[in-house]
Amino acid sequence: MSLHSLDQFQPTPAGTTLALGFFDGFHRGHQAIVAEACRRGPASVFTFRNHPASMLDSRSCPPLLTTFEERVTLLEQFGADVVYRDFDRAFSQVSAEAFASQVLKQQLGARRVVVGENYRFGHKAAGD
Repeated sequence: MSLHSLDQFQPTPAGTTLALGFFDGFHRGHQAIVAEACRRGPASVFTFRNHPASMLDSRSCPPLLTTFEERVTLLEQFGADVVYRDFDRAFSQVSAEAFASQVLKQQLGARRVVVGENYRFGHKAAGD
């Protein structure tokens, strides 16, 4: 499988099933999300290189269990391409609607999205 930055990723014309998350520690719940995306294939994982809390409020950022490189290795072992982006202040301002339409649909070519029960996205976690 392969690793791409968001600005370099070229979605397939048929679209992809996306698994979204940070996936630190890659526990059974994370594995189930990625496995479901791969089952619906072709699958890609969209994640961040750095934890969003590290940019928004570094005091609330949990200690990480896995490095970015370790997460990529674990995700690729499940058969998914990994697409990443650095989480920065500008990206934290993207609305839920813009994230869904511009990032998920246009940039990543999402046909389906698989997330965990508590996954939130967009400015101030407005999207679910």
